[in-house]
Amino acid sequence: MCDRRFYIVFIIIIVNLTSCSSMTTSYVKPNHHNLKTIESLVVRVEGNPDFSHIDAIESESSIIILVTGPIGAIVDTAYRNKIDDDVVDEIKSEEILSSARKNFAIQLSETLQKAQFFDIVNYVDAAYNRNDYDAILYIEIMNWGSRRKQSESYIIIPFIDFHIAMTDLRKNKLIWNENQTVTYDTNHTLNDYKTQNGLIENDLEKLINKSANQIVELLLSF
Repeated sequence: MCDRRFYIVFIIIIVNLTSCSSMTTSYVKPNHHNLKTIESLVVRVEGNPDFSHIDAIESESSIIILVTGPIGAIVDTAYRNKIDDDVVDEIKSEEILSSARKNFAIQLSETLQKAQFFDIVNYVDAAYNRNDYDAILYIEIMNWGSRRKQSESYIIIPFIDFHIAMTDLRKNKLIWNENQTVTYDTNHTLNDYKTQNGLIENDLEKLINKSANQIVELLLSF
């Protein structure tokens, strides 16, 4: 773990992406030398920003988190065509989606704090000044959905695709760029989701926790 402490400002903007633009797949692995020179870092977790509705929440870690837009349901379009309309409405309900994106924001910030890698301070101004920071870490949610396990077609596997990149603002240089996929094998079927209350929320929570931990592990692997 690096001795130098990092100060981090969190802006979290989470949306559901129905289609993803092509992005570079080039890979640059950062190392300790890169991070030893970085004293201040701003983290953006985002998709395609949509400011039509914004939730501002404050977690126990005293970090103000901005969350915007729906992140989508655990069952994607391919499955929505095979289940009843009333179930689709339930899956797409704003209550489930709002809870999921808030939980993701809180879990990611608290996991970062538990790793004791960053000092997290209150976020004050949404229009942050790039000149105030040495680097920006982008964590983009490219896709959030589910797919079937190939060997057992009835099993649903929720997943999140992330694009992660870090830019050194002083040198205007990309120092990290890669794609990551986090999956959670639920062993649940579509029929389970239709007949058992709470499964969607529970699976989202487990996927969120795993995603936050995996992102922090990547940061600590520098």
